[in-house]
Amino acid sequence: MALCQWSPYEVPQSLWAVIELYAPTIELSEIKYIIGEDVIEQSNELFEEIYLLLDIWQSEGQEPAPIKKRETLPESPLLREQFICRIQQFVGNLDATKNHLLQSFLNERKEIYDYATRKKRPITFWV
Repeated sequence: MALCQWSPYEVPQSLWAVIELYAPTIELSEIKYIIGEDVIEQSNELFEEIYLLLDIWQSEGQEPAPIKKRETLPESPLLREQFICRIQQFVGNLDATKNHLLQSFLNERKEIYDYATRKKRPITFWV
């Protein structure tokens, strides 16, 4: 289920905000001491995180990020070597049987022959 289909989350009022609203100003420091300043700070930090998460949630609901699709899978070095070996065998068979077939292949697909007979291969990095 997508986030934008959920009902909106209403952030409850923090307990410290309620205390500040209704307690007399003179007693706030004593109440703060009793509760503990660390606890109140942690509570305020949690509420800040809630608001940040709500902002993220709302922005995701408004405009979903496009999914990037790869056009092709990365090339496997093992499959590439097997492919090159088969091309070399094919060229060897053409050369051994009929020289004119080899010449025809070289005229039409010279780049494949050059690729298969190259000594150094380009390094393919996987992403």
